[in-house]
Amino acid sequence: MKHIWSILCQKSIIDQDTNQISLINSLEQLNLPKNFFGKTFLMEIHLISYFFTDKVAQEDELEQTVAILDPQGNKLKELNSPIKMNKNSNKFRLRTIFDGINLTIPGVYKFTMSVKQGNSRIADSEVPLEIKIQE
Repeated sequence: MKHIWSILCQKSIIDQDTNQISLINSLEQLNLPKNFFGKTFLMEIHLISYFFTDKVAQEDELEQTVAILDPQGNKLKELNSPIKMNKNSNKFRLRTIFDGINLTIPGVYKFTMSVKQGNSRIADSEVPLEIKIQE
């Protein structure tokens, strides 16, 4: 299993007929007023990840862990969820939706993602989101 890419965006839409995904407003940096820090910033943030394997997977259970780290490395939120790999599937996409983020200080926040199969890590990724004070 290989992690191909991950991206943060404000919204994502999955077409039910084709299973294709549209990513709306990719997020790399936010400029926010100083009074937003020390509070929860309510905004949907979607973390989308795409994985691929050369081998056709048998039906399998994986586990995903996603965490948000502030610029000092403090864990602000962590989500764990099972992933069911379908038989004869060689790719899958994960979509994790956060309803907000606790802003501690300006800087680079990291969205980390890890996928495990049993006790073995099979994929890791980290996506930065820089949050600056608006001037």
